Amino acid sequence: MRSLASTARLIALTGLVSMAGAAQAAGATDAYAGFALGPSSIDADCSSVIVTRCDTDDTGFKVYVGFDLPRMPLPHPAFEVAYIDFGSATVSVPGAHRTVEASAVTFDLALRGQLMPSLGVVGRVGLGYVSAKGNGTGGLNLYGSSSNSSLSPHLGAGLELGINRQLKVVGSFDYTGYDTGAESGSATLFSVGLQVGF
Repeated sequence: MRSLASTARLIALTGLVSMAGAAQAAGATDAYAGFALGPSSIDADCSSVIVTRCDTDDTGFKVYVGFDLPRMPLPHPAFEVAYIDFGSATVSVPGAHRTVEASAVTFDLALRGQLMPSLGVVGRVGLGYVSAKGNGTGGLNLYGSSSNSSLSPHLGAGLELGINRQLKVVGSFDYTGYDTGAESGSATLFSVGLQVGF
């Protein structure tokens, strides 16, 4: 796919392998992995009065791994690494259009609590290494390519429904910022998927 996305995936894979090694070295046994898919949105600039199309919605996905940390003074803390693809947004004016794409590798502290015996809630806070690219054809403000990778705060929240001891159905929300070097904004993902413990 995109070169930026390939680089981000490589970084994510390196982080996942490093984290797995750290977990093994620490003797951690409560680890998990998940995949989720759902609607995403990239906050593109659609403020011009001559915009004929403003499509900021797409389908995104996330894949993540995590392992539980010692409780310390926090309730059920865990460390997570995720790769999130926020998809793309397209802005069009007569005779020109511009597409913005964003993805992120995130490093989070996740805190969990129980609402009911089989239903839990999770909050995530951390940093995302966000890769963003803009590409336009025609027009004074839409022409040309720009790309940038930078650190941005990442926030997340979700619900986890336990099916059995190892399997959960998860729903989550992820938020971060992006900057292509020519435009910036926020990127969000609402997703539903599965999480497996091991």
